[in-house]
Parts: sequence; structure tokens; C-alpha cells
Amino acid sequence: MARLFNILFLVATASLFLLGAHLLDIAGWRYSDDSGPLLTRIHPATYIIILTTIVATFAFPRRVMQAVSSLPFILFAVATLILFARAVIIMLTGITGGEVTAVVTNFMTPALYYVCARCVSSEVLLRWEWPLRAFFVANSLMALAERLVGHRFIPSFLDKTTDNRAAGLVAHPLNGSLLTGLLLVYLVTARRGESKIANRLPEIALHAAAMFAFGGRAALVFTPTIMILSAFISGRKAGEADVTWSQRLMPLSIVLIGICLIFLPIEFVDSTLDRFSNDGNSAQTRNAAIDILFYVPPHDLLFGMNYYDRMAMAKFFHTPAGLELAWAALTITYGLLCVLPMMIALPWLFYSMTRQMDRSAFYMMLLFLVVTAGSLAFGVKSLVVVQCVAMIQILGQRKLLRRKANVFDELGISVRPPRSEKLFGNLSE
Repeated sequence: MARLFNILFLVATASLFLLGAHLLDIAGWRYSDDSGPLLTRIHPATYIIILTTIVATFAFPRRVMQAVSSLPFILFAVATLILFARAVIIMLTGITGGEVTAVVTNFMTPALYYVCARCVSSEVLLRWEWPLRAFFVANSLMALAERLVGHRFIPSFLDKTTDNRAAGLVAHPLNGSLLTGLLLVYLVTARRGESKIANRLPEIALHAAAMFAFGGRAALVFTPTIMILSAFISGRKAGEADVTWSQRLMPLSIVLIGICLIFLPIEFVDSTLDRFSNDGNSAQTRNAAIDILFYVPPHDLLFGMNYYDRMAMAKFFHTPAGLELAWAALTITYGLLCVLPMMIALPWLFYSMTRQMDRSAFYMMLLFLVVTAGSLAFGVKSLVVVQCVAMIQILGQRKLLRRKANVFDELGISVRPPRSEKLFGNLSE
């Protein structure tokens, strides 16, 4: 049972990153089609995570109980159920715009994944760091190639617009920029393991260049800002490595790489920088999101607007793609009374999740909350919340210093774990 759980958890995690929305649409899953069947509008990873949670309940009942009985998780679960109940009521009116599947993807899936992750040992999660980093290397290389050749390799709805930013394997410029920023924060702030911090520089340089290819300005600004903040805070717990001066100076190397890219004659870098001065009405759409909150009647503000009224309001305020602020978009859709508990529960759950983890987990959480607050992000159906949870759980595990050599090491005897434990850990319990 434990082996089955670990396999399912690994498959679920892989599908979160490898099965992008546009790949599913190409395969006929109709994930992005709000008029398609309800079951196909839910990501396949959600079904795998549900099955994984069921298996975890039988394999690790004590760990599951510890996860679901914590106060932050209880509040998050209650807030999710409130949003789901409101989404069902909206669906029953017959005027719907995918509210149910959005709640399932944005909040239910992360909650279940969090419970499953609490059942996986730190040793196993640490082994999954390298496959995850390999995915982001491929993602960044693909993003750079897309900007250099001038078109996306995976067809998407963005091809019908004038947006020429890279989408990569993540399949969206802003999501790609955010998740790449999270990985950059990890690479810079994580305490050293077996390798030196300086060995991460080539990987850091690749992802820093990819940030310009994705063109997400909020992530591009706040990623180095949070890195610099991390240089001044360095609390250490027992068994952890010190934050060295080389690691404190690491954010300066990121800034230096960025400055070098700015002055090089690279077309996609110049076009990204142009967006800061000529943002294509992006700032106006964010201002419109705030204006709508003051414009709508109090009843609609408290209980939400129906789909047609939201579309008419967005068209009137010249923001047809949606409200460019996640919490504003949720408020207009579900109502402030239903969204307010989630405004408290989501940051609290993230904070409680990072308290006992490596320092990088806290800074990844901080970047996620800041960037998503100023973009559409999970204001619509999106995997970014559960992807962030997965990255924090896998990358944010504490890296403890090795203990002194034991008697076997002194005698030159190598004691290796069974081959199955290298990937799945000890499954004896």
C-alpha cells in the first residue's frame, strides 16, 4: 500500500508540470473549454491526487489525521467548501462560467496534495528535487528558443493574440515567469547541501535569462527583491548549514546577470524592458479591477455577479481577459462573504507549511503571495497554487549537515540502502 501511494504521488506531481493546459486541449481533453464536459474540465492530476489521498488514508492514517487536524488546514478546508458551495449554487442558476471546476482546481486540489505531501518522508522528497529542477531547465531552454525563433512550440490561445512572450512547457508566460522565479529564489536562498552554492550559478543564469523570455514584470521585479531581502535574514536551526557570505552575495550576482542582459543587444530582452514603459494598457486593466469593486452594487459585491454581468462589466472597463487582480476576480465571481475566509486561510496555510522547512520555503511563499496578488493568477482556473505547494514541499525540505562518520565509514564499509529506497524511501511502516 505504501509503495502504491509513493508511485501515485510521483505520477500526480509529474502530471502537474508535464500536462499543461494546451497539451491537454491538443489531446482532446477539452480542459480549457468551459462548454465541454464537466469531467474533462478538471485536470487529470486532480483525479490522481484524489486516488492518492484515498490510498494515503489507509496507508498512513496517523499522518493524514495530523495533516487535516491542524487549524490552518481546517480553515483552508472550510474556506474551500464555502467557495465550492457558492460555485454549485451559481451552476444551478444555469448561468455559469466554470466556477465549480475553478474551485476544484485552484483550492481543492492543493488541499489534497498538501495532505498527501505530509505522508511522504523528507528523504524521498529530497530525491525528487533533481527531476523537478531538470524540468525547469527544459522549460527555460524552451522559452529562450521560442523567443529566438519567434513562435511557440505548443499551440495555444496566445497564438491568436499579439502577445509574443514565451510560454514554455508551463504554457503561459505569467505562470512560467512566476514558477521560474520560485525556482530562482530556491536556488539562491536554500542552505547548501552536498554541493557548494556557487555550483548553482550556471542554472541561475539560465533561469534569469528565461525570466526575460517569459516577460512577467511582477515576477521579474520581486524575484531579485526577495533574494536581496534573504541576504539580511539568516536564522539557523540545529543541524543546518550557515548562510555563508558567498550566499549572501548571491543576489548581487543575479542583479549583475540582469544588468548584463539589459545591455546586450538581445531583442526579447529589449521588448520585455519596453513593457515597463509601454505596458499595453496592462496598468489600466489593473486599475479597472479596483474600479469595478467600487462600481458594482453592494449586493453583487457581497454575493458575486453572474457570468454575463461579469463579462459585460469587464468589457465596459476594457479588461475582456478578466480582472487582473486575483482576489478582485474571485470577489466579483463568488462574493466577498465567500472569498474573505480564503483571503485569510491561503496565506496562513502557506506560512504554517513553511515554518519547519528550509529558509527557501518561506521566501518562495513570499514571492508567490506577492506576485499572485497583483495578477489574474488563480482568479481563474489555474494550477499555480498546487504547483507552488509541490515546489515548496519538494524543494523546501531541510538540508541537514551530515553527522560524523560512524564505525562502518571508519572501516571503509559501504552500507547502501535497498534499490527501492533510493526513489521511494523506507516503506516498512
